[in-house]
Amino acid sequence: MKTYKRVLTAILILTFFFSIKPLYLLSQQPDLTLEQIFEDPKIEGSRPYSATFSPDGKMIAYLWKDSERDTTTALWSVFTTGGKSEKIIPNIKGGYRWLPYPDEKKIMFREKRDVYVLDLTTGEKEKINGNIKANSFPIFSPCGKFIAFPSKDGIWKVEIKTKKATQLTLQRGMFLQWSPDGNKIAYIYNSNLWVVYTKSRKNVKLTNEPELKERRARGWPFSMSGIRQYYWSPDGNYILFVKRKPDTPERDIFVANYLTKYVTKRPARNSFPDSRCSIITVGLISLKKNKNKLKWIDLGEEKHFYFRGGYWAPDSKKFAIVKVSEDQHNRHIIVVNAKTGEPSIVDHEYDKAWIGGPGFYLFWTKDSNNLIFTSERNGYNHLFKVNVNTSILKQMTEGNWEINYVIMHPDSQRLLYSSTKVSPAERHFYIISTDGGWAKKLQTEKGYNKRAIFSKDGRYILYLHTDLATPDDYFVLDLESNSKPVQITYTVPQRFKIIDWTIPEFVTFKSSKDNETIYARIYKPENFNKDKKYPCVIFVHGAGYLQNIIRSWTPYSENFKFHHRLVQKGYIVFDIDYRGSAGYGRKFRTDVYLDMGGIDLEDELDGVKYLETLGYIDMKKIGIYGGSYGGFMTLMALFKAPDTFACGAALRSVTDWANYNAPYTQARLGFLPENKKIYEKCSPIYYAENLKKPLLLMHGLVDDNVFCQDSFQLAEKLIKLGKDFELMIYPSQRHGFTDPKSWIDEYGRIEKLFDRYLK
Repeated sequence: MKTYKRVLTAILILTFFFSIKPLYLLSQQPDLTLEQIFEDPKIEGSRPYSATFSPDGKMIAYLWKDSERDTTTALWSVFTTGGKSEKIIPNIKGGYRWLPYPDEKKIMFREKRDVYVLDLTTGEKEKINGNIKANSFPIFSPCGKFIAFPSKDGIWKVEIKTKKATQLTLQRGMFLQWSPDGNKIAYIYNSNLWVVYTKSRKNVKLTNEPELKERRARGWPFSMSGIRQYYWSPDGNYILFVKRKPDTPERDIFVANYLTKYVTKRPARNSFPDSRCSIITVGLISLKKNKNKLKWIDLGEEKHFYFRGGYWAPDSKKFAIVKVSEDQHNRHIIVVNAKTGEPSIVDHEYDKAWIGGPGFYLFWTKDSNNLIFTSERNGYNHLFKVNVNTSILKQMTEGNWEINYVIMHPDSQRLLYSSTKVSPAERHFYIISTDGGWAKKLQTEKGYNKRAIFSKDGRYILYLHTDLATPDDYFVLDLESNSKPVQITYTVPQRFKIIDWTIPEFVTFKSSKDNETIYARIYKPENFNKDKKYPCVIFVHGAGYLQNIIRSWTPYSENFKFHHRLVQKGYIVFDIDYRGSAGYGRKFRTDVYLDMGGIDLEDELDGVKYLETLGYIDMKKIGIYGGSYGGFMTLMALFKAPDTFACGAALRSVTDWANYNAPYTQARLGFLPENKKIYEKCSPIYYAENLKKPLLLMHGLVDDNVFCQDSFQLAEKLIKLGKDFELMIYPSQRHGFTDPKSWIDEYGRIEKLFDRYLK
């Protein structure tokens, strides 16, 4: 018996040793491997998402995959005050919703088109849709007693408690919405707006538009035909809807798949800088007394514009429409009288570059007399209030900082916003009254706080918090006490925590052109020696309008991990928020207007000059790399400053802006036929003859954002010029790589490029 116990003990010890061996090796390993950086599951684990409060505000549900133990995403619950999370649905493939009864703890979810209700108190799971398959997630009636969903044979209504099902239509429909009074359901069918009465089952076609035979690829705003958006008035008497008619030349645009037996193709976006945006018309249907009267709203002579939302006033007597001109220089807020259909412009904003910024938000005040919205008109995105009766405008917040997120408190008398007031690198929350009388900073932790939501009673906010080398987790803040935020999820795995991650140093330098402050980060080795000369890699973030110099788990997590590896290998890594980046106000954002690859590149070159002042950078051994817009910038750096960098890697790069989509490119460079010279000035392909140093081009073949066409066209140009370069194509990958093996191959090649030419 003793022998048996000794053997069993030895087995347990060995089992424990082998179970921790990978972590032990990881902590002792001098270099983080590419396999560890790009492995699936990720070393930082998966991030929790879709968190919501229960109706009574006492519990929170969220989705998360515990990558240390599970292969599937689960639904978890935790008390608002914190504690241990409980896995309540082990394998959930769709969304979920709390049932709206505050005295119960029940959650609805869908499995293989079946709808279930889970009682968190008893643990019982009940199927409520019988044999009727739900083609989309059900929507709750305003009273919370019914759900509705489309099935293959029409739209169905189901009473949740009795499970009684009623077929409302024979048409499938899409984009279902209950009327606020719960007596009707509106839906889209064949590009027309319909309404079905839930008691009589009377089915009424409200519009008479040509039926849409097919929906174009990707759902870009300028390629969505027919009616796709509509808005119920709060009293249920009106429906505001938007009709789009594309005005883009018909082109057979596709991306090819070479991995099938025969080469196949699939449609891609049909939008280029010579495309026009859709013709927009806005209609209003009155359902009073079942007369279904339709009025078309006169929004002026301009028919091509971007529709940015419809907003009903609480009194249902009027609504606001936001339209942005096709050239994106003008934004109008128009208030329409619901009874007469008469429009009036209550606010007009003009931007000589383009209307944009960190986000547009608009809210009605409780009395239906004022609109509160965000605007960059004074240099930074701030809150403004306009009286819709007098058009008198007042600024509610001000300063050299910007607001990037706003939500209304459930009492409709306060707003919560996040801003850069503390630092451009951080985000913190503030509460402000709708009358603009006061504003208060909340007790959020140092770092980056985002995506806040209120509990139904408005007492708590739930949000994500992150910091450098600290991935996102959920926190709760009690607004009625002076307590600090409570962390309620702990989702970062141990394998991530045991690594002593390189924390970059935040620095600034001045632009040589206009003395603008440029923000950057430097990653240094642990055993850094200021008397030594180090090779340097400059990383250029993508998207153009994106911020990467932040106290946050970066949107470029793979690059953060890769930079840690480069530092371990003896490199200095430098990362800049160049001109056009988010977080620094309107001027910084729009300085690239008609000058992409100009002033933003000068910021990168000024960064190189800053590096020279440090004294520990080997100025002959500086490499550069980036993807998407970062790839574009890498090419411009190698072509326009050919003696500055020793080598560069350009991933999924725009090489000719004439190939990119309309909304993004037209905003920055104008309409292609009129601005052809500007497009040429800002496109790397027109500077290819200047290439002197080693270049590595890489692109996913089925990229349907920046087409692989860009890299192919540049490669052909470089071949004709007799230039030496390398090109790698990834046949199965789109713009954002998803295959770990492709990631590893791509960054392995980048690393070899730097090792070859910088060491």
